[in-house]
Amino acid sequence: MCFRFTQSSVSPFTETQQEEDYTYDNDLSIGECLLGREVLDLDDALNLYKAHARALGFSVRKGTSRRRCSNSVIFEKYFVCSKAGLRNKGKKEVQTKSIVGIPTTEGSASTTSQKKRKLRVVNETRTDCKAYIRFKMDKEGRFIVADHNIIHNHDFVKQEECHCLRSKLSTSKCVGKVIETMVTSGSKQMDCCKYLCIADKEKELDGHTKTDYLNIVSRLKIKNSKGGDMQNVLDVMQRRTTDDNSFFYRVKVNDDNQIVSIFWRDSMMLEDYIAYGDALIFDTTYRINRYNLICAPFFGINNHWKTTMFACAFIFDEKTEIFEWLLETFKNSMSGLAPKSIFTDQNLELPNAIAKFEDISDAGSGFWILKNIEDFVQLYRALQ
Repeated sequence: MCFRFTQSSVSPFTETQQEEDYTYDNDLSIGECLLGREVLDLDDALNLYKAHARALGFSVRKGTSRRRCSNSVIFEKYFVCSKAGLRNKGKKEVQTKSIVGIPTTEGSASTTSQKKRKLRVVNETRTDCKAYIRFKMDKEGRFIVADHNIIHNHDFVKQEECHCLRSKLSTSKCVGKVIETMVTSGSKQMDCCKYLCIADKEKELDGHTKTDYLNIVSRLKIKNSKGGDMQNVLDVMQRRTTDDNSFFYRVKVNDDNQIVSIFWRDSMMLEDYIAYGDALIFDTTYRINRYNLICAPFFGINNHWKTTMFACAFIFDEKTEIFEWLLETFKNSMSGLAPKSIFTDQNLELPNAIAKFEDISDAGSGFWILKNIEDFVQLYRALQ
């Protein structure tokens, strides 16, 4: 355990190194007591403690700060172990969430309702660990490790699992550029994710998960979409409800009130679905070039063996919760009439969403069905 501040430490920085960024992964003494170590700023201080945490196998989080009264500059900063402290087990107030109402087939006005949000169940991870590190600013504006408690009251994570620690999870600029390039070129999200998993062996692509990747894609699409264009789409939908009494559309928003999905169908689509909706085809392979939105049409085959559209949607993400919302909205738009079977593409999230609906049978991927038929025909011809 190290607690005292020493003035005898020698700064590792030269005058030409003040503006450079430093990494500590190759520092052989990074797993030992860091008392007396000097860093350039608080960001460098956090990187130093993160490197120390990776070497031992624990996660870190930011602690308290102290500021000067004259200029509000931070002159003292604590970083603690992620297991520090204990969680408050008192009663939590049930949070409410505003739900924006969208006009339905009856043409009702927009309403705002309150819905109770379910409390998220999380695992208990706090052990009241006392490990911490304290940085203090010197006269030159740099930060020196004044205190460092290296004693933990919990087991460390194995080195092969350290990349899953929360403080280790981060998406570098290199990964962000790769994701942006692949998404802009029209690659499917799951194909991009598989590529990144293969390339994860490289150091610059380490420290991210599938969820981080999907969040980057979502933020990229929302950033590229212009508010004026989205408002024009909503205005068109609203005008259609006036011209067509059976026109139906819904909009899904996230917690930040950003639109993540738009669904619509008209009266002709409803009539076609009632007549030919026993088998439904749901495809998410189409992309819109400008915003890279996913066009997800619901269609089938009529009595003339021609394609007929039942509904359509634009979505930002290929997540299970969005597909569940789409299927539930599609069912509600068809007066609760669910299809007997549904054919999908090779999307990995769709089967999870379809499994939530007991009255819908997943017929699998249409691509593989056609491929199996082709193989069977070739085998049959070879036997003739």
